[in-house]
Amino acid sequence: MTQQMAVYAAVSCLAAVVAGALLTRLICSVAPCVGLMDYPDGKRKLHSEPKPLGGGVAIYLAVCAVLGVNLLLRNPWGLHVQKDWWDLIILFVAASWIVVLGLLDDRFRLRGRHKLLGQIIAAVVLVAGGYSFGSFNLFGMSVQLGWLGPVVAMVWFLATINSINLLDGMDGQAATLGAIFSITVGMMACATGHYAVAFVAFVLAGATLGFLWFNLPPARIFLGDTGSMLIGLMLGVLAARASLKGPSTFLLAAAIALWTLPFLDSFAAIVRRTLTGRSIYAADRGHIHHCLMQKCKSRETA
Repeated sequence: MTQQMAVYAAVSCLAAVVAGALLTRLICSVAPCVGLMDYPDGKRKLHSEPKPLGGGVAIYLAVCAVLGVNLLLRNPWGLHVQKDWWDLIILFVAASWIVVLGLLDDRFRLRGRHKLLGQIIAAVVLVAGGYSFGSFNLFGMSVQLGWLGPVVAMVWFLATINSINLLDGMDGQAATLGAIFSITVGMMACATGHYAVAFVAFVLAGATLGFLWFNLPPARIFLGDTGSMLIGLMLGVLAARASLKGPSTFLLAAAIALWTLPFLDSFAAIVRRTLTGRSIYAADRGHIHHCLMQKCKSRETA
């Protein structure tokens, strides 16, 4: 990576941090006026007073603003509307739909099946737009997926969308994971020469860090399903795009390894709720972070 690229990325990331912070502050004021509030219930939601939702909107707008400006400039990262316009349009359409779906869920508390249907629509948009897996390399052998390619892609996008969403159970947790995952995907994309993907990942990390300032304990605003699903979708798309646009599947394999813990925690939640006769969409406090919190409290009282 050249010095020019590093400086350009640093300035753009800083711009995303500032934009994310300013927009988050704005959302904090607007959310109560439109009913985007998360109220404590004494069970799973243990915060002491109502908190604004919609932090994901701030991240979405910050990313769109910074990327929009960069698309109009000649940048050394290779992100140009002439070359990437179709992929960017598909990503924008899917991300916009996820933001709308998340806002509806944050405001009106959609049923789990309805939210899943909305996520499937987003995944269908991505697959129909060209984000599908035709083959993968296993121990040096190329395995053709054929008609299974779109199915695998659908499962991948649904898994990444929900992985961050299901881990959003503590102040700052989902945003911190999102920022770490974004930076990691950006670094892996740089290592494989997918610089446009890396640039988008770094901008996403910056916008998330700008929001995180207001989400650290005690949180002044929550990410909401809008933000957790948006971050998961964008990271899934970035990893898929890099693996589809290049000869190497290293990035996708590394991304799967990165998501191992969230995937396992999500799978455990589904099994746990099924065995206890509850809906798989029902919220509980059996996730890994909840268990760790309980252990810490037990040690403090011991």
